[in-house]
Amino acid sequence: MNQISWGRYIQRFRHDRGLTLIAAVKDAGCAPSTLSRFEHDDVDISVTRMRKIMQNIAMDRWDFQDRVATDPEYLTDNKLLDFINGDLNQLRQYTSAYTLAHRESRPLPGVQYTKMIYQLAIEPTNPNHRLRPSQEDLLAQLLQPHQAGVSPNALPFTSPCASLATNYSR
Repeated sequence: MNQISWGRYIQRFRHDRGLTLIAAVKDAGCAPSTLSRFEHDDVDISVTRMRKIMQNIAMDRWDFQDRVATDPEYLTDNKLLDFINGDLNQLRQYTSAYTLAHRESRPLPGVQYTKMIYQLAIEPTNPNHRLRPSQEDLLAQLLQPHQAGVSPNALPFTSPCASLATNYSR
């Protein structure tokens, strides 16, 4: 899976509608050059500005969801259902896509955690299975309380995945 960046996706979407940078940023509070730099992955744009730009280029939530559904980074409703239903073929595809997207040699803890969850999901169910010490350490790091109440490494979809991992550690 060759996933394009959000900037390139916005650029392609805007071009498909024949819209200029000027038209796309109208009343968004940023210059056309800022959007161009975002489209080339040089800068980020605030959520408020991006909402206006999406409105200007006629991108609705369905277009947004379509992009999210094809991105290995996001745990979508369909992926969660595949976890719940134990659809091993789909889970293997998700694992492969996510691993391919994160080939770096020293991944972030959140990336390691997600890879571990995918791997656990495709392993055969074994009531005697125990997590390896490195897996237990990773879970402890990600689930530990933090000063603000949430670990800085915690993922937005920690709860469903944590319960899956908890079942394997018992």
